[in-house]
Amino acid sequence: MRPGHAEVTQTLKTYAHVLPSMQREAVETLGAIAYPQTKDSLDTIDESPALA
Repeated sequence: MRPGHAEVTQTLKTYAHVLPSMQREAVETLGAIAYPQTKDSLDTIDESPALA
Protein backbone atom coordinates (compact mmCIF):
# COMPACT_ATOMS: atom_id res chain seq x y z
CA MET A 1 0.00 0.00 0.00
CA ARG A 2 1.32 3.43 -0.89
CA PRO A 3 0.50 6.56 1.15
CA GLY A 4 -1.44 9.40 -0.44
CA HIS A 5 -4.41 9.67 -2.75
CA ALA A 6 -5.09 7.19 -5.52
CA GLU A 7 -5.28 9.99 -8.10
CA VAL A 8 -3.01 13.02 -8.33
CA THR A 9 -6.05 15.16 -9.16
CA GLN A 10 -7.48 14.42 -5.71
CA THR A 11 -4.22 15.50 -4.10
CA LEU A 12 -4.23 18.76 -6.08
CA LYS A 13 -7.87 19.46 -5.24
CA THR A 14 -7.15 18.86 -1.56
CA TYR A 15 -3.90 20.81 -1.21
CA ALA A 16 -3.89 23.39 -4.03
CA HIS A 17 -4.74 26.23 -1.64
CA VAL A 18 -1.40 25.68 0.14
CA LEU A 19 0.82 25.84 -2.96
CA PRO A 20 0.91 29.64 -3.58
CA SER A 21 2.20 30.44 -0.08
CA MET A 22 4.73 27.61 -0.27
CA GLN A 23 6.01 28.90 -3.60
CA ARG A 24 6.27 32.46 -2.28
CA GLU A 25 8.19 31.30 0.79
CA ALA A 26 10.58 29.24 -1.35
CA VAL A 27 11.27 32.18 -3.67
CA GLU A 28 11.89 34.54 -0.75
CA THR A 29 14.22 32.06 0.94
CA LEU A 30 16.24 31.40 -2.22
CA GLY A 31 16.33 35.12 -2.99
CA ALA A 32 17.73 35.87 0.45
CA ILE A 33 20.44 33.26 -0.06
CA ALA A 34 21.32 34.36 -3.60
CA TYR A 35 21.09 38.11 -2.95
CA PRO A 36 21.93 38.82 0.68
CA GLN A 37 21.21 42.39 1.66
CA THR A 38 23.06 44.62 4.06
CA LYS A 39 21.63 47.68 5.77
CA ASP A 40 23.44 49.89 3.23
CA SER A 41 21.96 48.03 0.26
CA LEU A 42 18.44 48.37 1.70
CA ASP A 43 18.77 52.17 1.53
CA THR A 44 19.35 52.05 -2.23
CA ILE A 45 16.55 49.67 -3.28
CA ASP A 46 14.17 51.22 -5.79
CA GLU A 47 10.68 50.24 -4.69
CA SER A 48 8.87 51.97 -7.54
CA PRO A 49 6.48 49.70 -9.43
CA ALA A 50 7.84 48.05 -12.56
CA LEU A 51 6.54 49.26 -15.88
CA ALA A 52 4.25 46.76 -17.54
